[in-house]
Amino acid sequence: MRYILVVMLVTLLLPMYEVAVHAESKLTLETIVDRCVDALGGEQQLERVSVVHTTFAVTIQGLKGSLHEWAASDGRHHIDLDLAGQYKVVMVLNDGEGWIRNQNGPVSKLGGQGLKDEVSAAFVSTYSYLIPGRMPGKVTYGGTEDATGCHILRTIPEGGVEVTFFIDPNTFLPVRSEQPQGGLLLTATLSDWKEFDGVLMPTHVLYSTGVTPNDQLFEIKTVEMNGPVPPDIFKKPVDGAQKSASPKGSTTAITSTPSMAETAEESFIRAAVETAVTTNEQSLITFRRDLHGHPELAGQEVRTARVITDRVRLAGLDVETG
Repeated sequence: MRYILVVMLVTLLLPMYEVAVHAESKLTLETIVDRCVDALGGEQQLERVSVVHTTFAVTIQGLKGSLHEWAASDGRHHIDLDLAGQYKVVMVLNDGEGWIRNQNGPVSKLGGQGLKDEVSAAFVSTYSYLIPGRMPGKVTYGGTEDATGCHILRTIPEGGVEVTFFIDPNTFLPVRSEQPQGGLLLTATLSDWKEFDGVLMPTHVLYSTGVTPNDQLFEIKTVEMNGPVPPDIFKKPVDGAQKSASPKGSTTAITSTPSMAETAEESFIRAAVETAVTTNEQSLITFRRDLHGHPELAGQEVRTARVITDRVRLAGLDVETG
C-alpha cells in the first residue's frame, strides 16, 4: 500500500517538477539580470552608489603590493598600483580618454588594446552591465554552461572588450569572468563575497591566463562608498620625477617606457619583471661574472649547466636534465 502511494505521489508531482525545471531553464536575460542585482544588494542599493574607493592587497608574480581603485558611476576610473614598494603604475579613464604613468615617469596616452581594457574595467566596476543609464554598452544572454549550469552573460561595453560573466544558478552571484587579453584568455575567479554598505563584493579575485607564475591575486581590504574624492583623482596624471628603483648601493635603475597600447596586465607583469631585475641586479651581475670566469668549450659546459640548473631550482622551478 505504501509503495502504491509513493508511486501515485511521484506520478502526480513529476509533471509539476518538470514544468518548474523547464521554466527555470528558460529564464530570460531580464530575469537573470534582476536576480543578479537582487543578489548583490538590490537595485536601490546599487543605484545609490555614485563612487567607490576600494583598496586591495595584491600579489603579482610573487611580489606583494597595494592597489587603490576609484570607480565613478559615470565611467570615470582611476587605479594606483604600488608594487613591492618600488614600482608604481597609475591609470586614469575620463570621458573616453585614458592615460598611464609608469614608474613615476612621463605620462602616456592610452590607446588601442590598453584603452579598451580600461573601458571594460570601468564598465564592470560601475555595474554598468546591470544598472541602465550608466556607461553605454550591451548585455546578451549566452545560455547555460554545460559543466556548471552557470548562466552566461556577455557584456560588451562601447569602446571596450567583451567580458563574459558566469552566474551561479543558485546564488545568482558571478563566480568568474573571462575576457581576451594579449592573445590569451584572462579568467577572474570571484570568491569570498562580503557586504560593504549594503552591497556584496568579492573580496578574493584571482586572475589567471593558465600560466601559474603569472597569476594575480587581488584581496579587498577596505571599501568606501560615496565618500570624499580627491579633486584631481580623475584628471590626467602629471608627469612624475624619474625616481631610481635601484636598491641602495646600485648604480642602475631598470626602467622602460610603456606603449600606448599596453594592457593593464602587461603593465603589471612588466612592473614585476623590472622590479625583480632591479632588486636582484647585483646578484645577477655576480652570477654573470662567475660564468664568464669559468669558460667551457661548446658542448662541454658541465659546470655551466650545473650552476644554471641550481639557480633555476632555487627559483622554485622544475628542471629536466639529460
